[in-house]
Order: sequence, then structure tokens, then C-alpha cells
Amino acid sequence: MQYAVLEKKIEGLTAAQKQEVLDFVNNLLSENDGKADKKSQRQPGGLTGAFNMASDFDATPECFNGYM
Repeated sequence: MQYAVLEKKIEGLTAAQKQEVLDFVNNLLSENDGKADKKSQRQPGGLTGAFNMASDFDATPECFNGYM
């Protein structure tokens, strides 16, 4: 949206509505303050030991032996 269009729409609001728009914009800006600079640093191998794979993982289950 172009700034001129946005400005015209805001001019048509009451003083209370303008204050509400200002508060909303400030809220959006404050939400982005910490998140834009902070990027999560993932560690390789962070889930090591979290999952256990069965030793016979590749083996065909007994219930499928009749189909093979």
C-alpha cells in the first residue's frame, strides 16, 4: 500500500482511532526488536540419543511374510 493512500485513510479517523493505530504500529515494532537480531543457533547432533531405532528396522515384519 502506498504511503499517500494510507495517510489519507488515517486522516479520516477520529483522534481515538489514530491513537489506536499508533499503539498498534508501536506494538508491531516492539515485537520485531528482539527477534530480527536474534537467530537461533542450532547445534549439530542436538537430538542424539533422543530416538532409538530398532536393530531389525530394515527387516520385513512377520505379518507381511505371506505377501512376499
